[in-house]
Parts: sequence; structure tokens; C-alpha cells
Amino acid sequence: MAYRLIIPPTPEGQDSFVIEVYTGIIKSAIMFRNMRRSYFKFEVIATDDYGKGFSSRGEVVVSVVNALDMQVVVSTVPPHLVEEKKEELIR
Repeated sequence: MAYRLIIPPTPEGQDSFVIEVYTGIIKSAIMFRNMRRSYFKFEVIATDDYGKGFSSRGEVVVSVVNALDMQVVVSTVPPHLVEEKKEELIR
């Protein structure tokens, strides 16, 4: 499989998230400052045969929890669960 994100860049022209092409792991590409919690929704395209075969799209919801500049990215987890477990997530 090969993965890619369909996500608009930030106002500064940077990508806010990146995806590892062959693992599908999503990471933040910028430091999200001055926020306690933010949610982002975007699309991921997965293509088999190392990006040359059939493709499928899926929606991803990401919650970024930022406490004291320690950043945790949680994807495909319901927002209420992130809120309930945020103390564990930012350790």
C-alpha cells in the first residue's frame, strides 16, 4: 500500500500534517501553539501495489492535544474519548 493525504496547507503555505507513504502513520508537520485542543478532518487515499494499483479514499479525524508544547496527535478516535483520556495522552 501507498498512502497520501488530501489536506489544504496552512495560511503560511506549510503542510500541517504528513503521512508516511508506506506505513500510513500520520504526523504533525508543524507545532500547534496556543491551543488546548483542535480537531482536523481530511482525506487519506490508499493505493495498493505500491501506489500503482487500485485506490480507495477514507476520511480521517485528528485531534491535536497540546499541553506545555508537548504535542500528541490522535487519529480516528472519537473526540469525547480524547477529552476523557487527555491526561494520559499528554504524559
